[in-house]
Amino acid sequence: MPKRTLNEISSEIMLTQNSFELTEQEIDEQLDALHTELHKKENGVYWFYRSMDKKVDLAKEYKSKMDEAIKKMKYTQEKLKRLVVEAYAASGQLPAHDEFNPIKIMEMGKVEILDENKIPDEYYVEKIETRLDKRRILEELKEGTEIPGVRLKVNKHVRGLK
Repeated sequence: MPKRTLNEISSEIMLTQNSFELTEQEIDEQLDALHTELHKKENGVYWFYRSMDKKVDLAKEYKSKMDEAIKKMKYTQEKLKRLVVEAYAASGQLPAHDEFNPIKIMEMGKVEILDENKIPDEYYVEKIETRLDKRRILEELKEGTEIPGVRLKVNKHVRGLK
């Protein structure tokens, strides 16, 4: 007997139950055989489902390991950026930038808040809530304006490595 799907077996059960061509005994015999076949198929479905559970668990474990590997690789990338900045600081020489080496070191300003309470109200912008306009503060600090509560902090930034 060829292997049949659950739907095929269920359809056969329904047709047998509603048959006008078979005797009561033939219907009972065929239904017994069909229910046995259906039961075996259901057992197979359950076994397959459970085996998929194990594969899902294994995939989750692999995903967890891959997430950890990605985290380590990203850390290594950040460490490489720091090494480039440190090498520049030690040698005083910029990286050899060309079409094959896109690495550049740029100084980028960043507002460092020392005491937010001392910053004048004019440096706050209003949205839904009050917050500092750090972009304006940064621009004015770069121009030499002294603003209470902040100072210009210059960081090294590596471009060309994402």
